[in-house]
Amino acid sequence: MGESSTATGGEIFSTVCTSVTALPSRASDSSGSLRASELFIEFDGQQLVVSTDVRAVHEFLTDAFHNMLSATVTHEAGRLGVFAHGDDFRIESAETAEIIGGEIEYLLNLVKAEVRIQFMRVRRDLLWLHAAAIERDGTAMLLAGPSGQGKSTLTSLLCRRGWRMMSDDVAPVRMDRNEVVSFCQTPVMRIPRDRVLEPHKRVGLVRHRVELAPHELRQGPAPIRSIGFLAFSPGSSLIVTRLTKGETALELLRNSINLVDHKAAAVARAAELAQGLLGVSLSYGSSAEAADLLDSMV
Repeated sequence: MGESSTATGGEIFSTVCTSVTALPSRASDSSGSLRASELFIEFDGQQLVVSTDVRAVHEFLTDAFHNMLSATVTHEAGRLGVFAHGDDFRIESAETAEIIGGEIEYLLNLVKAEVRIQFMRVRRDLLWLHAAAIERDGTAMLLAGPSGQGKSTLTSLLCRRGWRMMSDDVAPVRMDRNEVVSFCQTPVMRIPRDRVLEPHKRVGLVRHRVELAPHELRQGPAPIRSIGFLAFSPGSSLIVTRLTKGETALELLRNSINLVDHKAAAVARAAELAQGLLGVSLSYGSSAEAADLLDSMV
């Protein structure tokens, strides 16, 4: 996820992150079986029931969705199963069933993505953006951009400046209310963060979990007041450009994950949402400098 090239970022990184236990390289090495167990992952009052007999999957999901776990199911959003299948694994949902083998990290990332997909299928009424969301004083800022642009890094730095995290990777937006709903999965960053890497090259990097205190999290929705579209480039100068309403609407659509669910309505809603937002493009090479600027944005 987030990258940074600054020494300051590295110092902060060492104080707010904890290493995730190294993962075995092959799925067959990590099948550590246990009795089938269930986790209830909650989003906006609905719970996804995840069943697994694979210890690594249970531990990974417990950590990845620690802030979203529920003790009970009140409104079921669906079911997802991950089970040992010889040296491979079987992933089951109401829509699909497939056998997965190979690298264990690939499996875990796939399962994490599948959790989000399950909620997206149930909540097609929302516009899901590839963005982080943070809140302060009752209103939210979105930080949009593909993986590798620093969303998790900037989110953690801004939380140290009094903001609260709502999401670090995906932002579900209620278009009829112009508000973002929290999706508080545990932020995870990869290192080294001093250069931009292609997605397939990030898989082998060490993963670190960002430790946030309860007061640094925001549960529930918040109205959106601003959005920054990120472009990280190591060593580059900080350049911020205020966008027109039309440019902001276009970038919102470009960063949407489920645009097909909304079609023409999404275009109209994005244009409406952009009318009340401060939209900027932000190119940067220093996470600390970018966080300072975002912290001052109104």
